[in-house]
Amino acid sequence: MKFTFFYMGIMFGLCVLPLEALLAKSITPTFAESVMNTSKNPKILPHQAKALKQIVPSDSLSKTIEISVVELTDNQGLVYLGGVVNKATVAIYLAQLKNVLNDEFVHYRQNQMLRDHGKLHLTLINPYEYQNINKEQLVLDQRFTVNLHGLGRVEKDKSATYFVVASSEQGQRFRQGFLLKQKDFHITLGFKPSDIYSESKDINTLIK
Repeated sequence: MKFTFFYMGIMFGLCVLPLEALLAKSITPTFAESVMNTSKNPKILPHQAKALKQIVPSDSLSKTIEISVVELTDNQGLVYLGGVVNKATVAIYLAQLKNVLNDEFVHYRQNQMLRDHGKLHLTLINPYEYQNINKEQLVLDQRFTVNLHGLGRVEKDKSATYFVVASSEQGQRFRQGFLLKQKDFHITLGFKPSDIYSESKDINTLIK
């Protein structure tokens, strides 16, 4: 009787071993594949998806435009030289500004539009410089290439100004022709309560 039970135990063990090997071959790859698929295609939660949509690659904020040199006048009657910029051209920066300012966006934009007669522009020669240059050598309607780099901001005292940071080699050469120093080119989008003229508006002012 003991021998019989011993023999049956051996036979049961021999049957179980192939079954375990079979299960190992069938289950393990499936499990591994599942784990691999999970790591390759992780689930993105709704709030994570929203955050990803809000991320804008820095390269997409850079663009190149052309402006034509014209004489402009602000609401104080001050005359200067610059190039008018279409609102659609800077739509991406206006959208970014709206996300930054939220409800204050309207107030900042209104201040700029009231001063500049509802237009956007890039100043080449400011009103005080324009009074002193030799206008006989001035040629209007020249076209310059301008590089836009992104949304910038400066603050001083209780005022804040938002603008598109810009650069233009042709614009700098134009100024040099009138013996004027280098200028931080920019397109003012909004300010409150007043614009800031004394601070640099170069690439270091870009909003990160």
